Amino acid sequence: MKRIPILVAAITALPVLADGITLYEGPNMRGRSVSLSRSTPNLGYLGFENKAASAYVTDGRWELCTEPYFKGQCRTYGPGQKPSLGGQSYRVSSARIADDGLYEPAPSDRWSNSGDAEVVVYDRSNFSNQLRTLREATPNFDPLGFNDAVASLVVRRGTWQFCTDAYFRGECVTYGPGRYPSLPGKDDKFSSARPVNGGWGGGGNGGWGGNGGNWGGNHGGGNHGGGGGWNNGNDYGSPRIRLFEHGNFGGRSVWIERTTSNFDRMGFNDRAESVIVEGGSWRLCSDANGRGECEEFGPGQYPTLPRGLASKISSAYVR
Repeated sequence: MKRIPILVAAITALPVLADGITLYEGPNMRGRSVSLSRSTPNLGYLGFENKAASAYVTDGRWELCTEPYFKGQCRTYGPGQKPSLGGQSYRVSSARIADDGLYEPAPSDRWSNSGDAEVVVYDRSNFSNQLRTLREATPNFDPLGFNDAVASLVVRRGTWQFCTDAYFRGECVTYGPGRYPSLPGKDDKFSSARPVNGGWGGGGNGGWGGNGGNWGGNHGGGNHGGGGGWNNGNDYGSPRIRLFEHGNFGGRSVWIERTTSNFDRMGFNDRAESVIVEGGSWRLCSDANGRGECEEFGPGQYPTLPRGLASKISSAYVR
């Protein structure tokens, strides 16, 4: 009878874990913690960047990386307690599911350099029939046997520009990190791809989407790449952007996860001076309803905004 209360106390002292992985601030699963159930490209958003010293994997295999957006040195951990993260202790900045069928897991308990850019292309929508994993500029898909065959893709690292003609010509569309189960207007049309910096659109016919999407000709012009146009939905994955009242991510801030045609309604019109894009590609405009001066922002941190948008943003559209 005396053992019963001791056993109950031991059980109630165990941490409550969500399915996935829990990261702990101290070794041996102690201290402050954060539980993840989905891939997280930047732990800084949770206030946990470079803080983890141990982990408990409760479901699946997880890849932890020393830089945001799954860059830097990455290591894969299987289920169980990890009393120490070894050389990754207090260096983890991003975490993702390594065996969800879309990501190729790194060898267990071994260091691997994740590289700067990587995209997986598929022959069918919804990530069916994998064609190849690209890690460098590929100017012509024809010799590789999948010209005009890409129907879905997963950007694992970096920002990629896909073009309808070989050698990065024709109409080009830029994709930041994330899952793209379909490619509206560009299904089976790409002939080349390359990593690009900063998530800006490329080449093509100029303007935003030409006649291919909801934006069409009225919003053409500018220096950014063409492509399938913009719509008002969250077509790909989990888009998310954070807008800050001051430069360098200072002051009041708001999160946006879907197209917002008028910032007046949320009390943040003409206020943003810096932004962080966690997921998706976002078109930010100086006027409501996607009008005025507009720029596209892919995943990353933007401590300052172009002069035409600083303290002038009134609407945001997600691709």
